[in-house]
Parts: sequence; structure tokens; C-alpha cells
Amino acid sequence: MGIKDLVLDPGSRTLKETHQNLVYIRRAALKKKLRPYGYPVITFPAEEAADDMMRPSRGGLHHQVRRHRRAARPLPEKAYALYVLRQNIYTDPQRPMQVAQDIYPINGADENSPVLITTNFSLTYFIVSSEVEGSKVPTWLAIVDTDGSRR
Repeated sequence: MGIKDLVLDPGSRTLKETHQNLVYIRRAALKKKLRPYGYPVITFPAEEAADDMMRPSRGGLHHQVRRHRRAARPLPEKAYALYVLRQNIYTDPQRPMQVAQDIYPINGADENSPVLITTNFSLTYFIVSSEVEGSKVPTWLAIVDTDGSRR
């Protein structure tokens, strides 16, 4: 019909049914090569759980089946785990993710700003940089190559 911007809604609003529908949609698209199921899908974890703290965990479970898309953005403190999961979904768990060794300015750092040093393990970088950004203090963040390890 010429529609190109399409998102599939599995139609379910319980964890079990949503998971089953997402698995079916992915398998149909990949194994049976059904092109109509090859579009992105959307889920609604907020409608599956009344408890505000359970919504991100439900979204995390959906991540394991497909790339996560949400209609509304959750609060940062509740979505952080989902964002990290989304960034890691196609990575090799045997090989740690790394950030390039460099010195990064945060919050408009200048020649008088303090310098913080951390490893190039990506999760460490994201945690440290988000804390520095939240502090609103102009800072240089120096990343040291440790082969992506936390030590």
C-alpha cells in the first residue's frame, strides 16, 4: 500500500502474552522470511504493570526479543538500565565494550577545570560522565586505555 513508516503493536498487554507475541513476530520475520513482520515493534510496559518500578524491568525483558521502542520516554533514573541494555544488545559478551582513549570536555571545560581520570570500560565511562554532567561542574574527563577492563 506504499506505507513505509510502520510500527507493529503485538496487541497484548500482559507480560506473558507480549513475550510470546514478540517471539512469534521475530521468528516469522527471520526464519519464515515474512516481510510484513520485519517492521519495528512497540510495547507498552506501563500498561503491563501497575507498579512504577516494574515497568523498566518489563521493558528490559522485551529488549531481549527485539529492539525496544517506546511511545513516551521514562524518567532517566528508571530508564538508565534500558538504555545500557539497548546499547549492549548486539555486542559480544566475551569482549568488553570500550571507549576511545582521549580527554573529553564536559559542561564547557576550560583550562582551569579539574581533570578526572577513569578507565575505557564503557559502562564506567557512562556512569562517571553522567555524574559529572549532573554536577554542572566544567570538567575534563581523561580516559585511559585498560583494554576495556574495569581495573
